This record gives sequence, C-alpha cells and structure tokens, in this order.
Amino acid sequence: MAGVYRFEEDGANVQDPTVFLGVRGAFELAQQLDSAAVFASVGTEPGSRWQLAGGVRSTRDRKRATTDVGTEPVSAERRWRETSWEIAAHYALGDRMAAYATVQNGYQSGQFPARPYCLFVDPDCFTAGDNITALNYEIGVKGQPVDGLELSAAVFRTRCVDLPYQVSSTAGAGFSSVNLIVGQWTTGFESESTLYVMRRFRVHAALGWLNVKVEPQGGVRPVAPLTPELTLSLSPEYRCWLGNGSGITARLDYSYRSGMWGEPRSDPGRLTRVGGRGLVNFHVGYEASDGAWTVAVYGRNVLDRRYDNARLNTGDYLLRILSNDASEFVVRVERRF
Repeated sequence: MAGVYRFEEDGANVQDPTVFLGVRGAFELAQQLDSAAVFASVGTEPGSRWQLAGGVRSTRDRKRATTDVGTEPVSAERRWRETSWEIAAHYALGDRMAAYATVQNGYQSGQFPARPYCLFVDPDCFTAGDNITALNYEIGVKGQPVDGLELSAAVFRTRCVDLPYQVSSTAGAGFSSVNLIVGQWTTGFESESTLYVMRRFRVHAALGWLNVKVEPQGGVRPVAPLTPELTLSLSPEYRCWLGNGSGITARLDYSYRSGMWGEPRSDPGRLTRVGGRGLVNFHVGYEASDGAWTVAVYGRNVLDRRYDNARLNTGDYLLRILSNDASEFVVRVERRF
C-alpha cells in the first residue's frame, strides 16, 4: 500500500477584552499549518503462524503564527521534515491467542508558546521548538487464553525527544505559558479483559500503569505533568432475558486515577499535587422484545466526588482547574420508529 497525504489548518484564539490583575487588555494568537506526506507499507506471511509488516512515511510541515499580547504584533514561521517508520510481527499462539511485537518511530512538529506573555520580558521568545520524536517498543498478547476470558495486554517502553512541557507563570499583563523542552523515557503496562462468570454475568476490567523518567534540566529532574501512575476500571454487568423476549441490563462502573503533579515540578511547597479520585456510575435499562423502545435509569458520579483536574502555580497565585461533573441521575425513554 502507498499513498500521499495533505492537510491544511487555520486556527485562532482571540480574547478581547482580557482582564489580568485589574488591567484591561487583549490577546490574539493565530496559526496556519501546512502538512504533506508520502507513505508506503508492505506485509508478508512467511508461514502459517507468522505475519510481518513494515511501513515508512516522510512528512513536511510548515507553521506560520502571529500573536499580539499587548506589545505589538509578532510573527514567526518554521518548517520541519521528518521520516517515521514502523516494523511489526504477529505470531498465532493457537486458534484463540496471538502475540505481537512492534517497533515504531513517531513524529510531531514543534509548538509555538500557547500564551506568549513572555514577550514582555523576552522579545525573542515566540519561537517554535524542534521536532518532537518518539521511539516505541511494544510487545503484547490478545485473544482468549481460557474459556470465558477475553484478554489484551501489552508492555511498552517509549523514548521521547524534544517533548514540550508547558510551564506557566505571570509575565507583563497576562498569564504566560511557554514550553520546557525535555527528553523522557516512559515504561508502561496496559490490559483490558472481559470475564464471563456465567451466561448472564460478566465483568469488564482495564488496568494501566506508567513509570516516567525525565532527563534533568539544570541539575533538577522534572516530573511528567498530569500523568497518573495508575489507572483502572471495573465494570460488572448483569443481563436478564425475560420470557417474552425483552431484556434487563444492570451495570456498575468504577474508575480510579491515582495522584499526579499539575506542573513539571514535584515540590510539595508549590501545592500542585493533584490527588487521586475514584468515580462510580451505574446503568439499569429495560429493552422491549422487538427493540422498538427502551427505558433506562442511569447515574454519573453517584457519590458526588469533587476533585481537581489540574493545578498550576504561577508564582503569584495557585490556579485550580476544578471538575464540573457533579452527581447526575437521569431517566431516559427511547422509542425507535
């Protein structure tokens, strides 16, 4: 398989007026992206159990951006070129299980600062970073290892180069976000499974674990912001079919996210540690035998947990991004014609 790709995008963020520390101003950021690529991939089956595949892609990107934060309009442009590739192997362990391994290189063009109020301090700060590249190694299995269990699991290790972390502070007349460019190693495990306990009862489960190491910057090792070490979900589900062919489904969902840092610093004194949270949802529904109508009762965040999605310490104040998802209970009736 081979092909060509072209993508164009125009975007803008205009805030007029802005009010910061009692000062009225304006903010504008506009960007144009032109991206073009050619790609090709091949695959082969050297045996009854083996499948091998590989692909390559060459990409050229150009970004042009203009901003005005109250100083004067500033424009910048940058071009990137990168070749990315992937090789993969798939091996059938049996009729119901398979193993795979992949090595792949990923690419993303650099980024301009999201809120460049740094221009009040540094008139040359509105520049885009280098290519963001990643090299990922992954092995995994998927299928049915035993009767009544569907499983997908993988272990991976990813090396990121020139990865931008957003760092926020107050500068001049606004809230400034600039990029801290880092190198990062991520080791992780992820799995999804469905266990059929009996004909009417099954349990869905998902687990994710990450260990992230960031290269030191100026003798200090940053942390990956907004990156929980552990995530999991557990969803038991019961289905009951009645004598007339109609059905009742009851499902309970629990999801958990461990604590994380809201910025690339792990100093407890900055108060940017975001605590872990667990959420509970439920759904109980009735479906007619002909599928023409359903009645359902469901709840979201039934324990009414209030939590932070993010935290930023700008130096002058602590910014908390709070969750908007209060408890919600709904009765829904649906009729199909």
